[in-house]
Amino acid sequence: MTSSNSKLCGPCEARHKTTTAVSWCMDCDDGLCSSCLEDHKVNRASKKHQTIPVSQYVGIESVSSFIKQECDEHDQRLTFYCLDHYATACALCVVEKHKQCTSLKPIDELARHAKTSTELFDIERGIKELDNTIDEIKNHRQRNIDTIKDQRKTISREIKSFRKQINKHLDNLESDLVKELQSKSDRNISAINLLLAKLKEKETKIKSLGNTIHQLKETLSDVQVFLATKSLGEKLREEQELVSTLCNQDGAKESVLELSTDQQLKHLLSDLKCFGAIQVFQNPCQVKVGEWEQQKSQLNIPITTGKDIHKTKLELIRKISFQYGSEIRDCVIFNDGRMIFADIESNTVFVYTHDGQLSKSIRVGKSPFGLAAISINTVAVTCLVDENINIVNIDDGVVKQKINVGKPNLVLVYLTTTTIFMF
Repeated sequence: MTSSNSKLCGPCEARHKTTTAVSWCMDCDDGLCSSCLEDHKVNRASKKHQTIPVSQYVGIESVSSFIKQECDEHDQRLTFYCLDHYATACALCVVEKHKQCTSLKPIDELARHAKTSTELFDIERGIKELDNTIDEIKNHRQRNIDTIKDQRKTISREIKSFRKQINKHLDNLESDLVKELQSKSDRNISAINLLLAKLKEKETKIKSLGNTIHQLKETLSDVQVFLATKSLGEKLREEQELVSTLCNQDGAKESVLELSTDQQLKHLLSDLKCFGAIQVFQNPCQVKVGEWEQQKSQLNIPITTGKDIHKTKLELIRKISFQYGSEIRDCVIFNDGRMIFADIESNTVFVYTHDGQLSKSIRVGKSPFGLAAISINTVAVTCLVDENINIVNIDDGVVKQKINVGKPNLVLVYLTTTTIFMF
């Protein structure tokens, strides 16, 4: 049984033999034992293949998934790359799909400087940028978690504080109502007690009249009783009128206490469905993903393959003429063909079209010296005797910003949307 770090020899395995590989062919993507390795090195078709120790391959095995060397359609080795279609091709693909293509190159030729190519540099940079972006997003989200926790505590305190205010207000209303209840009940009870006292007084008088009648019957003659009866009748009527008067007073009326709840409070109990609502407002993420790719796209940087400097040929495309006395110190050429020149004598930045025609003359600081392209329509300009970096919009022909750096600067190197190196 082989270990997880060992590989089997592919040719031996095809012969139904189990042999541990000692090398790995990067071109064949297959393992080789020591015997098959020797055959591989002398075979005309494979003697130029790149082989590495299996131990080294195990460390980079995950990378092999990105390497596609065989054509999916024809099962032949991919040997060409079409710059017109940005696609790999085998010999049959060339015949079937790329007859009219003018930029078909052998992969071996294009890959000669692959390790130092702009494309690989951009990918490496993109990986770093994305890794940094992920860290920034994680930190941003963690800060948001901390903010949410703080907001939760703050809102909880606000809820409790509001509840206390409501409780205090209801307590005050309850206290006022209880006081009103006490006052009105006491007033009615006092009126009734006063009436009861008066009735007791009348009761005593009425009983006294009753005793008088009993005495009259026992001791007086009929004539005397007759005469006394008239007086007693008048006295009784007086007392009746007084009692009748007492019955019309508040103390004689039936007092009934009832609670009349405020309608707003009733609506509060019936209509109030919740104490409040927690609203969540979500702002867009401030972290920009792929900022380097976006900048590269804005600058329209083409992905080019490395070329042998010894095969480079110079060709005069056009000549640009300037006024007598001009002293050009720097130049930037955009991918659309526009050319930007810094003239130290006239304090001017000249913008020329792709065919060499003067498009704009922009007055910039004192003695413009260095230029750096920032975007498809913006350049940064340093001046020989000026402490400012001038940010110039070449479409509008205006200086849209001045950045004071404390000293004159000559050369600019622009690398990212946030970094400008000065020399």
